[in-house]
Amino acid sequence: RPKSPSRRRRFARAAAPLLKPDAETRKKPLPRSYKLYLGGQVLYALGQEASTLIAPLYAYFQQGLGFAVAAQFVDLVSIIPGSMLGDWLVRKFDSKKVYLGGIIIHAAAFLSVPAAFLLTGTFSPVHFIAFKVVSGLIYGALRGVAEKEIPSRILGQEDMERLKIAGSLFYAAFEVAELVAALTVTALIAATSLHGASLVMGL
Repeated sequence: RPKSPSRRRRFARAAAPLLKPDAETRKKPLPRSYKLYLGGQVLYALGQEASTLIAPLYAYFQQGLGFAVAAQFVDLVSIIPGSMLGDWLVRKFDSKKVYLGGIIIHAAAFLSVPAAFLLTGTFSPVHFIAFKVVSGLIYGALRGVAEKEIPSRILGQEDMERLKIAGSLFYAAFEVAELVAALTVTALIAATSLHGASLVMGL
């Protein structure tokens, strides 16, 4: 038989505590540690995009189109073993350590190319190819394994909806940073030089 209004109100009050935790979980903001991670991602995306844009130009102006294509091929091929290396490194050390170490090594390798040119006045094809190998290995290691484990490490795996939101913010921040980097690199090359743009974006 139909429930009376008073019984329905009592039932709703009894059910409210059961529903409240889910609502609070959905509304729970992302922690400060994840926001700092997003900030680091923006900086990494700026450097990554600068490397992607500037390195082929270096190779082309110094050694010609054939060398530029070969260097880019080496970079892309190095991504494959890099993803396998990343899996081993994460299991051996930790996703956070691998991620931070990879970013630092990549930045140092990127800066070494214009710095060596400015100090010696010559372009070393061997040095440049070594940089492209390192770049590909690190890109494969970070994007293949370490980068995917950090959000769940910070936020946990209990709330999948929250992880989806965090992932969407991550890719949105990364794409915006890459667009900003592309515009900035173009402006820096026009205002200074290829070497100057490399040093600024590397720093």
